[in-house]
Amino acid sequence: MISSHILSVYLWIAPHALLLGVVIVLLRNGRYREFPLFFSYVVFEFFQFCLLLVMVRLDSVSLSTYTQTDLFCRTGSLALHFGIIKELFEAPLGHSPGLRKSVAFPLQLASVLFVIFASAFTAFLYMGERTAAFVQPYVIEQVVDTAQCGLLVVVFIWHRFLGIWMKNASFGIALGLGLITGINPLLHALRNYVDVNSGFTNTISALAFHVSVLIWFYFALVQEKGAQVPNAYHPIDIRGWNAELARFSQL
Repeated sequence: MISSHILSVYLWIAPHALLLGVVIVLLRNGRYREFPLFFSYVVFEFFQFCLLLVMVRLDSVSLSTYTQTDLFCRTGSLALHFGIIKELFEAPLGHSPGLRKSVAFPLQLASVLFVIFASAFTAFLYMGERTAAFVQPYVIEQVVDTAQCGLLVVVFIWHRFLGIWMKNASFGIALGLGLITGINPLLHALRNYVDVNSGFTNTISALAFHVSVLIWFYFALVQEKGAQVPNAYHPIDIRGWNAELARFSQL
């Protein structure tokens, strides 16, 4: 149907065009310095869309070339997702270099554990199917998305543990990224275990990305209401931690 084709074109072009607005807002308010990897991800998504759009319009580009390029872009996006999650973990410790270093190893360990858990979960879902299914790129993407979704949940727990309210920008980035990483594994499972048209799941995935970009655009515009300080009654003393780390480093 023409209407479904128009919707597909819109959901492919509109959110990526809106990403340019996110870039402009981040440059104007200076938040690209606070979240450089998120800014790099937005720029990367915009330019990879431009590249794929040009390839679609060129008759000389084969389907295999387009597929390989799209896979390369997806790999880059997944890698940048981990960088964004790292930034979200470090956001409440922006003025504590010692604490940022101290959370680096636990974050890496958590990432590995979530990847292992997601791999086991995906293997359970595909149990009984052909082994070749496990080397399919979308299966690997599903594993990574599941792991990243789990890490984003830990981001919210991390802020709660520190007794710090998430900044508007951090909350918006985490919420939008969580929607992207969370919806894809669910759609893959729906596609594999329920007789659902792939066109429908692709539309839902594109719609989720569109909503995520709208969330990023909104929270990029919202001004912070005030300095986000630790709860005075919370047992976690960030300044104390930083002072102790500095003292031990001088020993």
